[in-house]
Amino acid sequence: MKKLELLLILFGLSLLVSCANGGTGGGGGPVSVSLTPNSNPVLVGVTFTQQFTANVSGASNQSVTWSVSGSGCSGASCGAVDANGLYAAPAAPPNPATVTVKAISVADPSKSGSVTVKIVHISVTVLPTATTVALTGTQQFTPQVSPQTSVIWSVTGTGCSGSACGTVDNNGLYTAPSSLPGPAAVKVIATSSVDPVGMGSANVALVASFDSRLKGTYAFRFSGFDGSGAVYSAGNFQADGSGNITNGIQDVNRTSGVQTLSFTGSYSVGSDNRGTMTLTTVSGTATYKLAIAANGEIEFIEFDNSGTRGAGIINKATTPFSVAQISGPYVMLLFGSDSAGNRIGFAGLFQSNAGTLTGGTADLNDNGAASGSSAISGAFTVAPSGRGTMQFVAPGAGTFNFSFYIVDKDKLYFVSTDAAAGSDRLGGLVVSQDTGISFSTATFKGNAVLSLSSVEHSTLSNVSAVGILNTDGAGVLASGSMCDENNAGVIISHQALSGTYTMGSNGRGTISLSGSVPAASFAMYAVTQNKAFLLDISSPAGLTGFLEPQVGANLGPSTIQGVFVTGTIATANNTTGVWTMNGVNGLVGIQDESTPLGNIAAEAVAGSYTVAPNGRGTISLTSPTMTNRVFYIVNNSEFKAVGVDSGDLKSTLVVSQR
Repeated sequence: MKKLELLLILFGLSLLVSCANGGTGGGGGPVSVSLTPNSNPVLVGVTFTQQFTANVSGASNQSVTWSVSGSGCSGASCGAVDANGLYAAPAAPPNPATVTVKAISVADPSKSGSVTVKIVHISVTVLPTATTVALTGTQQFTPQVSPQTSVIWSVTGTGCSGSACGTVDNNGLYTAPSSLPGPAAVKVIATSSVDPVGMGSANVALVASFDSRLKGTYAFRFSGFDGSGAVYSAGNFQADGSGNITNGIQDVNRTSGVQTLSFTGSYSVGSDNRGTMTLTTVSGTATYKLAIAANGEIEFIEFDNSGTRGAGIINKATTPFSVAQISGPYVMLLFGSDSAGNRIGFAGLFQSNAGTLTGGTADLNDNGAASGSSAISGAFTVAPSGRGTMQFVAPGAGTFNFSFYIVDKDKLYFVSTDAAAGSDRLGGLVVSQDTGISFSTATFKGNAVLSLSSVEHSTLSNVSAVGILNTDGAGVLASGSMCDENNAGVIISHQALSGTYTMGSNGRGTISLSGSVPAASFAMYAVTQNKAFLLDISSPAGLTGFLEPQVGANLGPSTIQGVFVTGTIATANNTTGVWTMNGVNGLVGIQDESTPLGNIAAEAVAGSYTVAPNGRGTISLTSPTMTNRVFYIVNNSEFKAVGVDSGDLKSTLVVSQR
């Protein structure tokens, strides 16, 4: 028994001795060391610091000894780490550019923790990455720097030095020189103040003026109103790239009559792609504000005190012009006013060959009286100027005459030229139909963006709608179809749509919307897959519009990040301008506006926006006034919106593109 007691006493003493010697560091377990952050590697910019923290478990003594080492460096070239774990990177990365920061336990020097650090140059990007600046003009550049440091700005060029390249101040504001260097291009450079290797640059093209953005032959269409009613015109002109317009010709149809007018003019374009255009005919001078999209299309509005207000589109034309340009199948969409001022829409298709129109069919809605699908035929001519004439013959309905102007073989701008009392006033466009498709209900499958509009010419109140039609390829509108509508100030928001559709082999079909309020039917003329012209054939509203394929899925605010040109469909209040969407939720811009109360130049625009995964978005403007819009994304370069403020009778479709 005494021997057993002695053994127990000795065993207890051995445990006490073991604890006294610190075999587990006094913490109740084996010692271990871990570091934070520990992303392995931890990225640290040259000359930057990174605070590391050591956590020692299994020991009451938390002290560690810090060190840094690397296979491609020694001493200061690896950087340094102080007694508190603050690592300071060297001025240049070693080779290889990784080092190891280690913390060794004081309680148990056999235990340590480490983390790999990668030393990187400062990353610098300059926005915008490329731009054009006119002589003596300015451009604000913004650096994006990671890790964040200040930058040093400079400008250089292969054909210039010093101020001959222009200047850039400490805030990135570049000012172009007073004369063009050769070549007329420079780089604006932002260099990290702590890392000469960390730099970014932007390419700047220098021009004598921005007027060169408008150079060549252009075709246009315009719709609007004067004190007597609707006004429609189409024409073309030549811009010389230096602010002069020559060889202009246009056909104008208004209550006072139909005129074919020659004109000259001038224009100027600013660095933000906004500009002013003045056209002079024997009838007087008209002034317009315009905005040029990156794709070259120009939105413009009338901006004077002549009593005419309206909006239109200008496109660069493809020359030379000839009858042979217009060959094959075409679809058309025309809209306007009958002799009583009621809404009227006209849509159809035809085959064109050597000046003859065959195989045509068309639908007409005159104040709710729909003609149904009727056969049409006709003929056309084209002058070397690009002005053409076309006549449609509709048995039982009469003969209709138009002038048109060629954009290219795929697009024509139309205006009616029937001058007799009681004639309709119409304008619109004709586009080529895809010859590579056998049209059927299967031509339409998936999401397509819907946009519709109509104007009551006596009151200038509008009906406008935007939405999505999800077609199933078999004649049924699937779930997810919806629209938002402003019917002369009455808002119908997020309305679910259901219904059916048909499509004939020639490209004419119908859509019946049973989920809309009220139910509506449309004639549909197919252009290509998921793309068509639409004409309301069920109501006096006479809505006309487009169905366009929606590109992309899981859309969001970043889908429409960047600079967009905006323009309204003609109404009492017309705007055109340039907006920048920040890709998150904010927008800023500048626009010109024509209203019944007067013209407002260079209005500041500011607000916020949202985008749902299906491409439906909202815009809330805080400037120039508090207004709200709903839009649907067609693709990352275009979206279409409608105002949704209750009581706003004159809100219209707004098209934004880049």
